[in-house]
Amino acid sequence: MNLWLLMPVKPLDESKSRLAALLSRDERAALTRSLLERTLQVARESGRFAGMLVVSRDDAVLDVAAAAGALALP
Repeated sequence: MNLWLLMPVKPLDESKSRLAALLSRDERAALTRSLLERTLQVARESGRFAGMLVVSRDDAVLDVAAAAGALALP
């Protein structure tokens, strides 16, 4: 069986809204980007997935996904 990682990701400037009292919009976006990069890295290095697919309406998220070797779907 070929297992795929599927990740829906909000636009970076809308992410982690529950942390708005603690972090600025830019800080929340940076946190989300870092978490996305790390998750894709760990998934790729695990060797458990036949592929990775990231779905987002944010071009920056799709760029991160593509750079990590994932398919990026708007």
